[in-house]
Amino acid sequence: MHKNGLVKFTAILFTVISILQISYTYVVSKIEKDALNYSISSISEDEKDFSIKRDQLQRTYLDSVANIRVFGITSYKDAKEKELNKGLDLKGGINVILQISVKDILKGLAENSNDPFFNQALDNADPNIQVCEKCEHGKVTNSKMATNCTSCVVNQWSCSDTLFNQYGVDIDAEGKAVSSLINALSQSTRKKGQKGAPVQLAGGFGGIVEFGESRLALATDGVGSKLQLANEIGRWEGVGIDCVAMNVNDLLCVGAEPLAFVDYIAVPKTNPDVHAILGSSLSEACRRARVTLAGGETATLPGIVNELDMSGTALGWFPKGEAITGENLEAGDVLIGLPSSGIHSNGYTLVRAVLERSGLSLKDVVPFNSNHEGRIIERFPGQNGDILLGEVLLNPTKIYVNPIIDLISSCREGSGPCKISELKGLAHITGGGLSNLLRLHDSLGWEITDPLPVPPEFNWIAEVGLVSNKEMHRTFNMGIGMIIAVSSEHSEKIVNWLNDRLPGTKIVGSVNDEGRKVTHVDSSIVFEHY
Repeated sequence: MHKNGLVKFTAILFTVISILQISYTYVVSKIEKDALNYSISSISEDEKDFSIKRDQLQRTYLDSVANIRVFGITSYKDAKEKELNKGLDLKGGINVILQISVKDILKGLAENSNDPFFNQALDNADPNIQVCEKCEHGKVTNSKMATNCTSCVVNQWSCSDTLFNQYGVDIDAEGKAVSSLINALSQSTRKKGQKGAPVQLAGGFGGIVEFGESRLALATDGVGSKLQLANEIGRWEGVGIDCVAMNVNDLLCVGAEPLAFVDYIAVPKTNPDVHAILGSSLSEACRRARVTLAGGETATLPGIVNELDMSGTALGWFPKGEAITGENLEAGDVLIGLPSSGIHSNGYTLVRAVLERSGLSLKDVVPFNSNHEGRIIERFPGQNGDILLGEVLLNPTKIYVNPIIDLISSCREGSGPCKISELKGLAHITGGGLSNLLRLHDSLGWEITDPLPVPPEFNWIAEVGLVSNKEMHRTFNMGIGMIIAVSSEHSEKIVNWLNDRLPGTKIVGSVNDEGRKVTHVDSSIVFEHY
């Protein structure tokens, strides 16, 4: 009997101990499951690095409850130390083939850095990257060999040679999107001969409608991601000028004189001080463009916009039958380049990426010699001494109304350097760079033989961002803000007339009949589509 009692006691004791041990495991399992569920409900899979964020949140949760008593018996910290040590037989056994990734190890040691150049270097060192001989970008991040650039696009293989490919706007895709939008628009209810009826013109720099013996031209545009830099540094003195400039410069490209401008400002929260700065900037812009600020709208949109955004619409006019469209262009015509004031308002997605990579702040002194012949850097109010990088990158867009409208008006009136018929085409060199010339004619070509000097900030962007010369000329104006195509007969008179009013203006190339493409003194720069 004593032996039976001992056995029973031992069995009971063992059971109690086992239950106690299992209870620790149960507590740990429950709390860790709660932590997992909390992280899953808090961090969506759509977030970048969601798994890492979930792990971090789980650890935070477990740390916060580590010393809280559970069932009045134990805490998570204590239970974790006493839980059963589960082996693979309890957790679920697996066969493992361990493959070491040097790339992943390096990323781990770098704490999963998001530095684009660090990650680019890892990609470039990847043995799975194959050379695409016909792809202009050189390398394709895919284990299969690409045979041509078309297959790179079709299979969505990403070219990996520069920062441009990661952060540059896809201009081709953007152009297709615009075309799709235009094709989707219904026909106007206004018929030919009625005021407001649409007028089809080549180039597409502005929308044209009938208005009796006149034609009205409309253009709409915004400042783009340049505003993000302005918001970052809290300097908005130039953005109103940028907004007006992008619109009125487009109107000039059909020979229209800008008349009026309206703005649209969207903010997450109204700030009277900021609006006062924007109002002053818009007023100065309208003075430079010789237009009336006819009105505007400010929308406070919390939850829709996170920071200030600005766009606008400009109205212009020209006499019926006197549009400048490029349709009368012919081989031998001369291209006159008008200098830009810097980057203007295109390519700032790439600019911001380069700025981040440089490690510099907009408030740092500019890291290069910012002097450029004929160019004025508009200083921030109250800023003296060394020029700041932000002042160069945010330098307002050049408004070309004064020289170009004065030229057009004088030629129409017979007092200019040529007849109005000898001013054949105008191109605003914005997004797409020199490829904008292709908008002026369906068959003729364009040759840039003597480009304007390149402002130093473009060289800095190319160097830090490892951006090819071709992509720089497709993304930025590279020192040429506008191009006027004129007859060769009076080209010298025209360029001299313009240079008196805008120093730095000169002949930069010519029109040819060697196929619809833009060529350049740099043979790597060839554009065959906009």
